[in-house]
Amino acid sequence: MVVLQGLINGVLMGTNYALMGIGFSLVFGVLGIVNFAHGTFVVLTMYLTLVLFNSAGLDPLVGTVVVTPMMVVFSVIVYWGLIGRFRMRMNETGMMLLTLGVSLLLESVLVFMFGTDIVSVKVRYDTTAFNLGPARVNVARLLGGVLSVVTIAALSLFLRTTTFGKMIRASANDSVGALLVGIDVERVYLGAFAISVATAAIAGSALSTFSVMTPYDGMHFMLYGFIVAVLGTLGSIPGALVAGLTVGLLETFTTVWLGARWTDAVTFSLLIAVLIYRPGGLLQSRAA
Repeated sequence: MVVLQGLINGVLMGTNYALMGIGFSLVFGVLGIVNFAHGTFVVLTMYLTLVLFNSAGLDPLVGTVVVTPMMVVFSVIVYWGLIGRFRMRMNETGMMLLTLGVSLLLESVLVFMFGTDIVSVKVRYDTTAFNLGPARVNVARLLGGVLSVVTIAALSLFLRTTTFGKMIRASANDSVGALLVGIDVERVYLGAFAISVATAAIAGSALSTFSVMTPYDGMHFMLYGFIVAVLGTLGSIPGALVAGLTVGLLETFTTVWLGARWTDAVTFSLLIAVLIYRPGGLLQSRAA
């Protein structure tokens, strides 16, 4: 029973990690930026869903259609105000520090507005579950996992079949070549950043249905998004999904068998091992 319950919880949590990792990987693959603010965008969305739930009774999953466009608009402001303005003037380290500054600023705003207490969205189905053999499946976790999987599938389809998706892939592979064939690379960069923030917003909406939140959770989500992106081979959506599920399962079983204090240590040990033995990611072909 413990194993089956751990598998269920790990898979459902892993889909959310996968979505965060894909968004993180998209910005790094297209813009070449390690976005330290990615996790804070997730937390910001969680607080937006909390506000909408408390003020208007809007369910977090339904509210995705509201908070995601809000976060996309916010991402455009951040891009034009900071990322796009300084991207050509700073090296990789400078841009990393810039996004870290954005993360710390947003974190401070959240602390000022909501304080540091642990809060949560009290949806009625958070305590609802059904039996799957000897295990219990929490409805909130299930719905959040389904939302993440649907988003990952839709993003994969978008990148493979649409003109703008192909422009994103071309710019990620060779930005100079894309510019030479007439692609507006700057518009692609903006679009990729906005899509990345949209994935963070959807992940935040999903997580808010069953997770508690504090303004300081952004770094945790950013680190796990980074781990998933690296383990899954940067730029690979199937790889990010496999890595997200791996991290979710590892976190769940570590918590059950060793205790919650060991989860980060075990997860980072996996990251170190993969970087040493398979630096291209879990799905890297042996021929590579």
